[in-house]
Amino acid sequence: MPSLNAIQAANSAFSHLTSPPPVAVFVGGTSGIGEGMAKAFARQTKGNSSIVIVGRNQSAADRILASLPPSDAGVTVHREFVQCDVTLMKNVQDATRNILDKFPKINYLIVSTGIMTTAGRTETVEGIDRKLAVHYYARWKFIHDLLPAIQAAKDAGEHA
Repeated sequence: MPSLNAIQAANSAFSHLTSPPPVAVFVGGTSGIGEGMAKAFARQTKGNSSIVIVGRNQSAADRILASLPPSDAGVTVHREFVQCDVTLMKNVQDATRNILDKFPKINYLIVSTGIMTTAGRTETVEGIDRKLAVHYYARWKFIHDLLPAIQAAKDAGEHA
């Protein structure tokens, strides 16, 4: 395992300004781990990154996006919220299309959606168990649908 000093050095080296600024998509970014990851990424890049938060709660996303550090003068970044209830694959498809329309390249995809319930099988209108929809199918669909944009970033020589 690398030492703490090695990790801190790697993190510091990453925080340099890249051109163009990286695009990071945080699915489940309106609370919990996703929120923390979005904030940490913005801090680490010193605000010089485009951040897309995907979730259900518009007001939470607005609060989070407003709290992120601003970019340096002359650096254009985008801060977006894409509303999506990931229990329905139709919603996930709409969200990924929306993201791809605005961001042809994505450098980082963080998927941290989750629900906690002790209920048995609870079917969505699409006939999928709600827990499986959130913890498996939606995650797979986000990765599958956004993979071409991640590949485009890699092909352009960017972090991906």
